[in-house]
Amino acid sequence: MLFSACTQANCYGVVTAGGGAHYWHQVVKGAQAAADELDMTIVTRGIADERNDKAQVLIMKSIRQQGCSGFLLAPSSDALLDLVAEFDAIGIPTVFIDRDIGGERRAVLKTNNHHAGKLVAMKIAQLTPPQATIGVLRTHELDKAVTARVDGFVGTAETMDLDIVFNELVGTKVGESRSKITELLQQHPDIDAIFSPNENTTVATIASLDAIGNEQRPVHIGFDSNKYIVDSMANGKLAGFMVQDPYLMGYQATKALHRIRLEKPISETTDIPAIFINRDNYQHPEVSSKLVN
Repeated sequence: MLFSACTQANCYGVVTAGGGAHYWHQVVKGAQAAADELDMTIVTRGIADERNDKAQVLIMKSIRQQGCSGFLLAPSSDALLDLVAEFDAIGIPTVFIDRDIGGERRAVLKTNNHHAGKLVAMKIAQLTPPQATIGVLRTHELDKAVTARVDGFVGTAETMDLDIVFNELVGTKVGESRSKITELLQQHPDIDAIFSPNENTTVATIASLDAIGNEQRPVHIGFDSNKYIVDSMANGKLAGFMVQDPYLMGYQATKALHRIRLEKPISETTDIPAIFINRDNYQHPEVSSKLVN
Protein backbone atom coordinates (compact mmCIF):
# COMPACT_ATOMS: atom_id res chain seq x y z
CA MET A 1 0.00 0.00 0.00
CA LEU A 2 1.01 3.59 -0.62
CA PHE A 3 1.16 5.53 2.63
CA SER A 4 1.96 9.01 3.86
CA ALA A 5 1.36 10.38 7.33
CA CYS A 6 -0.55 13.44 8.46
CA THR A 7 -0.29 15.16 11.82
CA GLN A 8 -2.79 17.98 11.12
CA ALA A 9 -6.55 18.16 10.71
CA ASN A 10 -6.33 20.40 7.62
CA CYS A 11 -5.80 17.42 5.37
CA TYR A 12 -7.43 15.61 2.48
CA GLY A 13 -7.35 11.87 1.93
CA VAL A 14 -6.19 10.41 -1.39
CA VAL A 15 -7.26 6.76 -1.75
CA THR A 16 -5.88 5.09 -4.85
CA ALA A 17 -6.57 1.76 -6.54
CA GLY A 18 -4.63 -0.99 -8.31
CA GLY A 19 -3.45 -1.48 -11.86
CA GLY A 20 -0.12 0.36 -11.93
CA ALA A 21 2.02 1.88 -9.18
CA HIS A 22 3.69 4.43 -11.47
CA TYR A 23 0.32 5.81 -12.57
CA TRP A 24 -0.91 6.32 -9.01
CA HIS A 25 2.41 7.83 -7.99
CA GLN A 26 1.81 10.57 -10.57
CA VAL A 27 -1.76 11.12 -9.31
CA VAL A 28 -0.39 11.58 -5.80
CA LYS A 29 2.34 13.96 -7.02
CA GLY A 30 -0.31 16.14 -8.67
CA ALA A 31 -2.48 16.06 -5.57
CA GLN A 32 0.51 16.99 -3.41
CA ALA A 33 1.42 19.92 -5.65
CA ALA A 34 -2.10 21.31 -5.38
CA ALA A 35 -2.19 20.70 -1.63
CA ASP A 36 1.07 22.60 -1.20
CA GLU A 37 -0.43 25.58 -3.02
CA LEU A 38 -3.49 25.42 -0.76
CA ASP A 39 -1.48 25.02 2.46
CA MET A 40 -3.10 21.64 3.00
CA THR A 41 -1.69 18.21 3.75
CA ILE A 42 -2.65 14.98 2.03
CA VAL A 43 -2.82 11.50 3.50
CA THR A 44 -2.32 8.89 0.81
CA ARG A 45 -3.00 5.19 0.90
CA GLY A 46 -3.91 2.74 -1.80
CA ILE A 47 -4.59 -0.87 -2.66
CA ALA A 48 -2.44 -3.00 -4.94
CA ASP A 49 -5.31 -5.24 -6.01
CA GLU A 50 -8.50 -3.88 -7.60
CA ARG A 51 -10.44 -6.72 -5.98
CA ASN A 52 -9.73 -5.45 -2.46
CA ASP A 53 -12.68 -3.07 -2.09
CA LYS A 54 -13.02 -3.82 1.64
CA ALA A 55 -9.54 -2.42 2.18
CA GLN A 56 -10.55 0.88 0.58
CA VAL A 57 -13.44 1.19 3.03
CA LEU A 58 -11.08 0.61 5.96
CA ILE A 59 -8.56 3.09 4.54
CA MET A 60 -11.16 5.83 4.23
CA LYS A 61 -12.34 5.27 7.79
CA SER A 62 -8.77 5.33 9.07
CA ILE A 63 -7.94 8.56 7.25
CA ARG A 64 -11.16 10.16 8.50
CA GLN A 65 -10.10 9.36 12.06
CA GLN A 66 -7.09 11.62 11.46
CA GLY A 67 -9.47 14.52 10.93
CA CYS A 68 -9.27 14.86 7.16
CA SER A 69 -12.11 16.89 5.71
CA GLY A 70 -12.48 15.44 2.22
CA PHE A 71 -11.36 12.66 -0.11
CA LEU A 72 -10.07 11.93 -3.57
CA LEU A 73 -11.11 8.34 -4.23
CA ALA A 74 -10.53 5.88 -7.07
CA PRO A 75 -13.40 3.55 -6.09
CA SER A 76 -12.75 -0.11 -6.73
CA SER A 77 -16.42 -1.11 -6.54
CA ASP A 78 -19.94 -0.14 -5.51
CA ALA A 79 -19.01 -1.27 -1.99
CA LEU A 80 -17.68 2.27 -1.41
CA LEU A 81 -20.98 4.03 -2.14
CA ASP A 82 -22.52 3.72 1.33
CA LEU A 83 -19.46 5.17 3.03
CA VAL A 84 -19.21 8.01 0.50
CA ALA A 85 -22.85 8.88 1.19
CA GLU A 86 -22.33 8.61 4.95
CA PHE A 87 -19.36 10.98 4.85
CA ASP A 88 -21.14 13.42 2.54
CA ALA A 89 -24.07 13.61 4.95
CA ILE A 90 -21.74 14.95 7.67
CA GLY A 91 -20.00 17.42 5.39
CA ILE A 92 -17.05 15.30 4.24
CA PRO A 93 -17.15 15.46 0.42
CA THR A 94 -15.60 12.95 -1.97
CA VAL A 95 -14.26 13.58 -5.48
CA PHE A 96 -13.88 10.48 -7.65
CA ILE A 97 -10.72 10.14 -9.71
CA ASP A 98 -9.94 7.80 -12.61
CA ARG A 99 -13.42 6.22 -12.68
CA ASP A 100 -17.04 6.91 -11.80
CA ILE A 101 -19.50 4.59 -10.09
CA GLY A 102 -22.20 7.16 -9.33
CA GLY A 103 -23.56 7.83 -5.86
CA GLU A 104 -23.02 10.88 -3.68
CA ARG A 105 -19.65 11.95 -5.07
CA ARG A 106 -19.43 15.69 -5.62
CA ALA A 107 -17.30 15.59 -8.77
CA VAL A 108 -15.52 13.20 -11.11
CA LEU A 109 -12.17 13.73 -12.83
CA LYS A 110 -11.17 10.91 -15.14
CA THR A 111 -9.94 9.93 -18.55
CA ASN A 112 -12.71 9.32 -21.07
CA ASN A 113 -11.79 5.65 -21.06
CA HIS A 114 -14.47 4.55 -23.51
CA HIS A 115 -13.22 7.06 -26.08
CA ALA A 116 -9.59 6.06 -25.43
CA GLY A 117 -10.51 2.42 -26.17
CA LYS A 118 -12.12 3.51 -29.45
CA LEU A 119 -8.92 5.30 -30.43
CA VAL A 120 -6.88 2.13 -29.80
CA ALA A 121 -9.21 0.11 -32.05
CA MET A 122 -8.80 2.66 -34.83
CA LYS A 123 -5.00 2.59 -34.48
CA ILE A 124 -4.92 -1.20 -34.63
CA ALA A 125 -7.15 -1.16 -37.73
CA GLN A 126 -4.62 1.15 -39.40
CA LEU A 127 -1.71 -1.15 -38.54
CA THR A 128 -3.22 -4.55 -39.45
CA PRO A 129 -4.71 -6.15 -42.56
CA PRO A 130 -8.48 -6.48 -43.11
CA GLN A 131 -10.14 -9.10 -40.87
CA ALA A 132 -7.11 -9.10 -38.60
CA THR A 133 -7.30 -11.37 -35.56
CA ILE A 134 -7.22 -9.45 -32.28
CA GLY A 135 -6.68 -10.43 -28.66
CA VAL A 136 -8.15 -8.28 -25.89
CA LEU A 137 -7.13 -8.46 -22.24
CA ARG A 138 -9.16 -7.49 -19.20
CA THR A 139 -8.21 -7.38 -15.53
CA HIS A 140 -11.23 -7.90 -13.28
CA GLU A 141 -14.95 -7.16 -13.44
CA LEU A 142 -14.58 -4.57 -10.67
CA ASP A 143 -12.09 -2.48 -12.65
CA LYS A 144 -14.43 0.16 -14.10
CA ALA A 145 -11.73 2.07 -15.98
CA VAL A 146 -10.41 -1.00 -17.79
CA THR A 147 -13.95 -2.17 -18.52
CA ALA A 148 -14.75 1.17 -20.18
CA ARG A 149 -11.58 1.00 -22.29
CA VAL A 150 -12.32 -2.53 -23.42
CA ASP A 151 -15.97 -1.73 -24.16
CA GLY A 152 -14.91 1.23 -26.30
CA PHE A 153 -12.34 -0.91 -28.08
CA VAL A 154 -14.63 -3.87 -28.75
CA GLY A 155 -17.56 -1.75 -29.92
CA THR A 156 -15.35 0.04 -32.43
CA ALA A 157 -13.40 -3.05 -33.53
CA GLU A 158 -16.65 -4.80 -34.43
CA THR A 159 -17.48 -1.99 -36.88
CA MET A 160 -14.02 -2.10 -38.48
CA ASP A 161 -13.84 -5.70 -39.68
CA LEU A 162 -11.51 -6.78 -36.86
CA ASP A 163 -11.91 -10.35 -35.61
CA ILE A 164 -11.65 -10.55 -31.81
CA VAL A 165 -10.54 -14.11 -31.09
CA PHE A 166 -10.21 -13.71 -27.34
CA ASN A 167 -11.39 -11.18 -24.76
CA GLU A 168 -10.17 -12.62 -21.49
CA LEU A 169 -9.75 -11.79 -17.82
CA VAL A 170 -6.07 -12.17 -16.94
CA GLY A 171 -5.96 -10.78 -13.39
CA THR A 172 -4.79 -7.59 -11.76
CA LYS A 173 -1.13 -8.31 -10.96
CA VAL A 174 1.76 -8.66 -13.39
CA GLY A 175 2.72 -12.18 -12.33
CA GLU A 176 -0.70 -13.78 -12.67
CA SER A 177 -1.40 -11.80 -15.85
CA ARG A 178 1.84 -12.92 -17.49
CA SER A 179 1.04 -16.59 -16.93
CA LYS A 180 -2.43 -16.28 -18.45
CA ILE A 181 -1.29 -14.08 -21.33
CA THR A 182 1.45 -16.55 -22.23
CA GLU A 183 -1.12 -19.33 -22.35
CA LEU A 184 -3.42 -17.26 -24.59
CA LEU A 185 -0.58 -16.36 -26.97
CA GLN A 186 0.47 -20.00 -27.22
CA GLN A 187 -3.11 -20.92 -28.10
CA HIS A 188 -3.18 -18.20 -30.79
CA PRO A 189 0.38 -18.08 -32.18
CA ASP A 190 -0.63 -16.28 -35.37
CA ILE A 191 -2.66 -13.49 -33.79
CA ASP A 192 -2.27 -10.16 -35.58
CA ALA A 193 -2.67 -7.72 -32.68
CA ILE A 194 -3.26 -7.45 -28.95
CA PHE A 195 -4.68 -4.69 -26.73
CA SER A 196 -3.48 -4.51 -23.12
CA PRO A 197 -5.66 -1.95 -21.28
CA ASN A 198 -3.54 -0.87 -18.31
CA GLU A 199 0.03 -0.65 -17.03
CA ASN A 200 0.23 -4.11 -15.48
CA THR A 201 -1.26 -5.96 -18.46
CA THR A 202 1.03 -4.03 -20.80
CA VAL A 203 4.13 -4.98 -18.81
CA ALA A 204 2.93 -8.59 -18.64
CA THR A 205 2.24 -8.75 -22.39
CA ILE A 206 5.67 -7.41 -23.31
CA ALA A 207 7.31 -9.95 -20.98
CA SER A 208 5.19 -12.81 -22.34
CA LEU A 209 6.01 -11.97 -25.95
CA ASP A 210 9.71 -11.74 -25.06
CA ALA A 211 9.59 -15.15 -23.41
CA ILE A 212 7.78 -16.81 -26.32
CA GLY A 213 10.32 -15.31 -28.70
CA ASN A 214 8.39 -15.53 -31.97
CA GLU A 215 10.21 -13.82 -34.81
CA GLN A 216 7.06 -11.94 -35.83
CA ARG A 217 5.47 -10.13 -32.87
CA PRO A 218 1.81 -9.14 -33.09
CA VAL A 219 0.96 -5.45 -33.20
CA HIS A 220 0.72 -4.53 -29.53
CA ILE A 221 -0.89 -1.38 -28.18
CA GLY A 222 -0.89 -0.82 -24.44
CA PHE A 223 -2.17 1.69 -21.92
CA ASP A 224 -0.24 3.87 -19.42
CA SER A 225 3.51 4.11 -19.11
CA ASN A 226 6.55 3.32 -17.03
CA LYS A 227 10.21 3.12 -17.98
CA TYR A 228 9.94 -0.52 -19.05
CA ILE A 229 7.02 0.26 -21.36
CA VAL A 230 8.66 3.35 -22.86
CA ASP A 231 11.96 1.53 -23.45
CA SER A 232 10.14 -1.44 -24.97
CA MET A 233 8.29 0.81 -27.40
CA ALA A 234 11.50 2.61 -28.31
CA ASN A 235 13.02 -0.80 -29.09
CA GLY A 236 10.11 -1.78 -31.34
CA LYS A 237 8.48 -4.29 -29.00
CA LEU A 238 5.09 -2.57 -29.10
CA ALA A 239 3.49 -0.23 -31.58
CA GLY A 240 2.52 2.33 -28.97
CA PHE A 241 0.33 3.00 -25.98
CA MET A 242 -2.28 5.40 -24.73
CA VAL A 243 -1.11 7.67 -21.95
CA GLN A 244 -3.27 9.53 -19.48
CA ASP A 245 -2.30 12.62 -17.50
CA PRO A 246 -2.48 11.33 -13.92
CA TYR A 247 -0.52 14.29 -12.53
CA LEU A 248 -3.08 16.73 -13.94
CA MET A 249 -5.90 14.51 -12.66
CA GLY A 250 -4.58 14.56 -9.11
CA TYR A 251 -3.84 18.28 -9.25
CA GLN A 252 -7.22 19.35 -10.61
CA ALA A 253 -9.13 16.94 -8.36
CA THR A 254 -7.50 18.40 -5.25
CA LYS A 255 -8.31 21.93 -6.39
CA ALA A 256 -11.91 20.85 -7.06
CA LEU A 257 -12.21 19.27 -3.62
CA HIS A 258 -10.96 22.47 -2.01
CA ARG A 259 -13.50 24.55 -3.93
CA ILE A 260 -16.23 22.20 -2.74
CA ARG A 261 -15.08 22.70 0.85
CA LEU A 262 -15.28 26.48 0.30
CA GLU A 263 -18.75 26.06 -1.27
CA LYS A 264 -17.57 27.44 -4.60
CA PRO A 265 -18.92 26.21 -7.97
CA ILE A 266 -17.15 23.40 -9.83
CA SER A 267 -17.70 21.26 -12.90
CA GLU A 268 -19.30 17.98 -11.85
CA THR A 269 -17.45 15.97 -14.53
CA THR A 270 -14.05 16.73 -16.06
CA ASP A 271 -12.48 14.56 -18.74
CA ILE A 272 -8.68 14.47 -18.68
CA PRO A 273 -7.40 13.86 -22.25
CA ALA A 274 -5.45 10.73 -23.21
CA ILE A 275 -3.06 10.69 -26.16
CA PHE A 276 -1.48 7.99 -28.30
CA ILE A 277 2.29 7.60 -27.94
CA ASN A 278 4.56 5.91 -30.48
CA ARG A 279 8.12 6.16 -31.71
CA ASP A 280 7.20 9.13 -33.90
CA ASN A 281 6.18 11.42 -31.05
CA TYR A 282 7.45 10.13 -27.71
CA GLN A 283 10.49 12.43 -27.68
CA HIS A 284 8.52 15.57 -28.50
CA PRO A 285 8.71 17.90 -25.45
CA GLU A 286 4.94 18.27 -25.11
CA VAL A 287 4.60 14.48 -25.12
CA SER A 288 7.66 13.35 -23.19
CA SER A 289 6.59 15.46 -20.21
CA LYS A 290 3.55 13.20 -19.79
CA LEU A 291 5.50 9.95 -19.75
CA VAL A 292 6.29 8.08 -16.57
CA ASN A 293 9.83 6.81 -17.04
